Amino acid sequence: MRKYLLLTFACFCTGWVSPACKTDRSPFSSDPVITITVQPAAPAALTEGSVSGTLAVTATVTGGAKPAYRWYTYDPEAEVVSEAAGNAADAIYTLPADLRAGTHYFLCEVSAPKAASVRTDPVTVTVKPASVPVIAITAQPAAPPVFTEGGIPENTKLTVTASVTGGAKLKYQWYGGTSDGNAAGSAIGGATGASYILPTGLAPGTYFYFCEIGAEGVASVRTEPVAVVVIEKKTEEKDDIIDGYGNLHIFPGSGKSIRVVAAKAGGAVLDTLVAEPTDKLKFRYHSMGEGVNVSFDFNLHSGIEHPYTLGQPAKTLVVSDFHGQLGAAVAVLKGNGVVDDELNWTFGTNQLLVLGDMLDRGRDDNGIAWLVYKLEKEAEEAGGRLDFISGNHEDLVMKNDLRYIHADHTAFVKKAGVAYNVLYGPGTELGRWLRGRYLVLTEGEGGNIFVHAGINPALVDGKYTVREMNELGLLYTGMPNAERNKLNPRNEKLFDGSSSTLYGVIWYRGMVKDDGTAISSANLDKVLNYYGAGRMFVGHTEVPEVAWRYDGRVVAINVAHATNYPKDGTAGVLMEGGNIYSVTYSGKKVLSGNK
Repeated sequence: MRKYLLLTFACFCTGWVSPACKTDRSPFSSDPVITITVQPAAPAALTEGSVSGTLAVTATVTGGAKPAYRWYTYDPEAEVVSEAAGNAADAIYTLPADLRAGTHYFLCEVSAPKAASVRTDPVTVTVKPASVPVIAITAQPAAPPVFTEGGIPENTKLTVTASVTGGAKLKYQWYGGTSDGNAAGSAIGGATGASYILPTGLAPGTYFYFCEIGAEGVASVRTEPVAVVVIEKKTEEKDDIIDGYGNLHIFPGSGKSIRVVAAKAGGAVLDTLVAEPTDKLKFRYHSMGEGVNVSFDFNLHSGIEHPYTLGQPAKTLVVSDFHGQLGAAVAVLKGNGVVDDELNWTFGTNQLLVLGDMLDRGRDDNGIAWLVYKLEKEAEEAGGRLDFISGNHEDLVMKNDLRYIHADHTAFVKKAGVAYNVLYGPGTELGRWLRGRYLVLTEGEGGNIFVHAGINPALVDGKYTVREMNELGLLYTGMPNAERNKLNPRNEKLFDGSSSTLYGVIWYRGMVKDDGTAISSANLDKVLNYYGAGRMFVGHTEVPEVAWRYDGRVVAINVAHATNYPKDGTAGVLMEGGNIYSVTYSGKKVLSGNK
């Protein structure tokens, strides 16, 4: 290929024009003149491997001479041209199909006998890199329902839907095993289609399946693992009690069926389906916390609905933030006459308020939840009342923020093959019950108001009423922040737990902290006056002993149960006969104020 250097001449002429400079007819010459009437147009961006298209020039020559054409590639930096490949001698030039990715420049030189040749403007041709074929999974395999042993229907399939760019043919390989994730597992012989038919004879256990999808010259991808759970079918009518040791989770099913996922005494997992439970069926929780020896029976109930305005019975015991300390919880309830040695309600027509945070941290948080659940029903039957209001740790667990769960729970869910937040999901008995809790309780005008953490003055500025806060709490507790904020922007402040603001009623610390976040006395009055309350009871922020703050307008009751219980320190507050007492685990009373 010949290359040429573009030279620029300075022509000083008197009648004679150098051919290199001639661009128009000289009045002193009768030579033909070439005129380019249509410059070549740049094509749309092309793709490497599928380059097609043409460049075209239109030119005229005076005197009837026939123009000749020669196409060149052009390097604008070096100002060098090279003869173009292919049909480079026509007015229409077909671009080479093998052009590589990059930017190319072409120009055409038009000549004619006795005429000075002229060149078109350079035209830019852009070639994009060929796109690498990519596999996209458009539908992940769906988890089937829980099966009982021997109850997997024939032709039960796991199916994946995928596509690949460039028209390549997809290849499939299914893997299976008992380890969660899609990094392990063994290839299943013959399972090379988009669907895999489950074996009907799987033994009880949790199995994980995933599919690897590939194509020629394409990086393979894997689906998310899908869990297939096969459980024992409980058929012995004599088993009227189902035990759980530190973990007991109940999934009401269709009809009367109940699935139970629990820890056995030796640490193994019980995952069973009771197809038709009788009225005799009970559940028994056994504590697993160190040094704690507590067990109790309970039945399922449909839940108790109370108004968020409290009555004012002869006695009201207020406690909070047990965080899995079942021994401490049982002690304060027994010591103050709420339950007997069998943990049955003995508080009559009186009232127990638990201001959130049963869950997280301690080993027996599941047991405390079941104990409060059980006592709620027994209190109702006795004409009394028990209220549990949501704390930030119930919200955290239900929305799958598991930073604070006990290590034994992590080990349990790994064995059980069930995600921890699913154990408290809306399809479980505890998950349903926890999502039916208020955020705020009040005694009405001039009385006390009860909340897990506190009420930031910003909520008063935003005109949040007790009714609205509770309605939002019932709808959105346990929902991920971004989702609930999108559904209702009022949730953003109500549930806010960001360290810089802490507006939320389950997060605010300004009523207990003595640092720069502390609420002013004037702002506290603003909050109490807006909600028609004389005093606020809060948990959430830990204090060494029950603390009366702001001249008794705030009572902080989140004591460290793990350390206060052994020394019989203060554990909560008892309102009785117009007086308010700080009470210990054994029931000792210290007069702190009056209502």
